Amino acid sequence: MTDRSRLYISADLEGAATVVSPDDLARGGFGFDAARSQLTREVNAAIRGALEVDNGLQIVVSDAHGTYRNIDPLELDDRARLLQGKPRPLAMMSGVRARDGVMLIGYHARAGVGGVLSHTIDDAVRDVRCNGSSFGEAGLSALLATEVGASILLASGDDALAAELAALAPGLPVVQTKETVSAGAAVSEHPLRVSAAIEEASKRAVTAWSGEHVQMQGLSRREVLLEVEFGHPIHADRAELPPPVTRRNPTTVSVTCGSVTEAYRWARTLIVLATAS
Repeated sequence: MTDRSRLYISADLEGAATVVSPDDLARGGFGFDAARSQLTREVNAAIRGALEVDNGLQIVVSDAHGTYRNIDPLELDDRARLLQGKPRPLAMMSGVRARDGVMLIGYHARAGVGGVLSHTIDDAVRDVRCNGSSFGEAGLSALLATEVGASILLASGDDALAAELAALAPGLPVVQTKETVSAGAAVSEHPLRVSAAIEEASKRAVTAWSGEHVQMQGLSRREVLLEVEFGHPIHADRAELPPPVTRRNPTTVSVTCGSVTEAYRWARTLIVLATAS
């Protein structure tokens, strides 16, 4: 038995099975109720698999899409605690801590690489780079978790996310929920089959959990040069307002950070500034 005691599940929405349209992503959208139910099923599957291996695990679920209020608490497995709402200092990964096991459920690919509903934090963003390497939300979440001393155990999402994480975190198990047809279309596995696959993958991941970290590619030193590239100069105009920020070209700003955690917070801050009207 390892020194594991807590499982932290960060749950996005775009990567869940059958989620293909912006109408699936926000309250009032045609497919939102079905999408949130499927995400909750996939999270519950991860919980069941983990607890079948170690029923003493504490479970914390971070609702991490949009308003951060997507999972229906009454549908969530009652053995888990639920973190909802915003703002949060570390956004999708708030509350993660050393020795946690981390699962990224329902995540999507980064901006510019294809995939269903792919983007990086906001549609205004073209790329986020740390020391010259591009990272999406899954990569940034995994980097941050690794820095604080957590272990990345499992991810789920479409085929583009699986390819992205295979390059960034070789050996990380990824459950593929659907195959990309276009930015707004996919062939999904049946929702119940996806849930069963996540449950089985969660069992295997927790069984193999040794406290060792999946090695992330792309960062070789602690200091991080964060670059955020936007799609339009007006976004960079706003993002360069804080004094530490440097304008690198008409659409890109940068700031030097002392850690991944600091870079993660700066990325979120710059994007909030850039998209403020």
